[in-house]
Amino acid sequence: MPVIVAIVSPKGGAGKTTLTAGLAGAAAICGKSCTIIDLDPQASITNWSDRRDEADDKISVVSCQVGRMKKAIEAAAEADLIVIDTAGRNDNSALESARIADICLTPIRMVVSELETLSAVRDILATAGKSDAGFVVINGVHTGVGDKAIADMRKLIETDFSMPVLPCVITHRQDHPTAFNCGKTIFETSEIMGKAGAEMSEIYSFLGVE
Repeated sequence: MPVIVAIVSPKGGAGKTTLTAGLAGAAAICGKSCTIIDLDPQASITNWSDRRDEADDKISVVSCQVGRMKKAIEAAAEADLIVIDTAGRNDNSALESARIADICLTPIRMVVSELETLSAVRDILATAGKSDAGFVVINGVHTGVGDKAIADMRKLIETDFSMPVLPCVITHRQDHPTAFNCGKTIFETSEIMGKAGAEMSEIYSFLGVE
């Protein structure tokens, strides 16, 4: 059975697609297959897939509406990992994805406007019955940000929003848009265990894909 991960955030630009592509790439370098289900009407991850030209690609992308999501998941039953990229707006894609997911990840940057979305995310998870399956990923951390600032952000999220935060963060690096723009994962355009790859691999290891 595949591990199903929903990337849940009601705000566009938080890093859902970056995280989705990164997790798929991390699975692929571990020899695992990943199906991405793209529920976002902007179809960013689907367009990324159209730019890929990898032979024997272990990453596949299915673009569909939320009403077809369960059928898409059934069709991907042989995959090791399924990642659902939800829409960056308040619609039912996040709720329906959370209902069916094993793990829900919410990327946020260290800005107030994104912190303020966590109450909505927490409510979505509670409605889906997945409060214990939701985790925050701190994304877009600039290299000048110190460990104390990250620790303070983690404590704020866990205290004020009662959501656990993964210990690993995603640093703001040019590797991510560079790879994405040419239909690659960060593992295909830079050193496999370079800094960007190491961060994404650490998040991937948390998923427990076997």
